Amino acid sequence: MPGPRFHSILVAIVAASLLAGCTPTNKAGVYYASGKEAVTPDGLHRILWEPFTVSFVKPGAKLGRYESILVDEVTIRFKRPPRKTMAADASIAPNYGLSPAAIANMRKTFQQAFEKALTQSQNYTLAQKPGPRTLRIAGHIVDLTISAPPENQQPDDATLFVASTGAITLILNVEDSETGAPLVRVGERHSISLFNDEDESYQADNESTSAALTNLFESWAAELTRELDQLGRLPEIPEDHQKHEK
Repeated sequence: MPGPRFHSILVAIVAASLLAGCTPTNKAGVYYASGKEAVTPDGLHRILWEPFTVSFVKPGAKLGRYESILVDEVTIRFKRPPRKTMAADASIAPNYGLSPAAIANMRKTFQQAFEKALTQSQNYTLAQKPGPRTLRIAGHIVDLTISAPPENQQPDDATLFVASTGAITLILNVEDSETGAPLVRVGERHSISLFNDEDESYQADNESTSAALTNLFESWAAELTRELDQLGRLPEIPEDHQKHEK
């Protein structure tokens, strides 16, 4: 996952509140952003469009022509190398690792959540190979932070309660499966919480962390389905006639 490809969307997620530069430029109600980070190096343009924090699209793309989807195995990258053991300074920006089994389960849960949500929309079937009317969905987990130590790194004589076990940034890239042309890219950073950001504590164990991630992936899968359905109802994504800073 080359860095420059995702630079614009990562910057946009960090500065998500700075949306004053968005202006309506067409009858379809698509609001294009202006400014230096409004266009990615591979030609996607940022729009103000729910439900994701950040959305980029390819002007002129016709998403309604696609009938099936392929979901790639999600890539996972920690914000920085995770701790391998409990340390005395663990309370200072802690970042713990996950076991190979937990990573494998994360990938499996992601795959199942997105395949289920997208095929339940009745707009897509699940494809087995690339094709002219098939979208490829590539998910990238970046800046993953696990702030609560896994059970095997917790003291034997204490029970740890947390309101969140960490935070995660997800970038989803939607492209034409045959040509590899990027069509939509969305991103969002979210806490890993069993109670959806509510300030309610729960016991930090492997099961609760897995359940929190499952809930988050299912929510993001539903959001991507909603976004693709909305964009697919347009005859085509309108052109962006604004001039952008280089």
